[in-house]
Amino acid sequence: MKRLIAGSLTALAMFGAPVGYEADTADAQSADLITVGPGTAILSPLPCTIATTGHDAAGNTVALTAGHCMLIPGSDVFVGPIKIGHYASWTSNWALLQSDSSTDWAIIQLDPDIRTDKMIPGGATITTLGTNPAAGPLTKFGTTTRTTQGTVNETTNNVIHATNTSLWGDSGGPAYIDHALVGLTSAIDLSSLSSGIDTLFSGIDGILSDLDSRPGIVGYGFSIG
Repeated sequence: MKRLIAGSLTALAMFGAPVGYEADTADAQSADLITVGPGTAILSPLPCTIATTGHDAAGNTVALTAGHCMLIPGSDVFVGPIKIGHYASWTSNWALLQSDSSTDWAIIQLDPDIRTDKMIPGGATITTLGTNPAAGPLTKFGTTTRTTQGTVNETTNNVIHATNTSLWGDSGGPAYIDHALVGLTSAIDLSSLSSGIDTLFSGIDGILSDLDSRPGIVGYGFSIG
């Protein structure tokens, strides 16, 4: 299967902040004005999207996004020029620019002055964790293509194949049914151009299973809110 990850080096060259970028003093002082939640656009340094925010079992305030958005383990994450946190844990299958959509996740540990919300730009809310859908309608939000509607074709090996439109920068964005997060945007399937291009979403079931198989990491015991 030909896959194109939804955050790319092309987008990095156009929009990305350099790894190791540090906010200046004014930016740091503005961090307490930042609120992040599902659909927030981030630079890490790839342009990507947050799936949702919440807390882990240890009480850390965290955000969930795609693992391939991280180029260097532990690197800082920004909203515009403002640092909001750093990558604290990531998929056990992580590799540089990996597009293994079965468990394509990373946890951002948010800085103490960063506020969180449950609202996606446009007004929808993510209030709970769902389960992988086998079929039916699916909504996704991404920084680039915003809200798109699609239909789930199949879910195999924790990869949700759906007809939603996605482009670079949408990676990590929430895939949801009603108010339940069921996955996050991982890749674009280019294997069947004649019949349309599917988006591949990493299912929430496998993400939570991988995350909660590693007690002690940031994000273990993740819940929304």
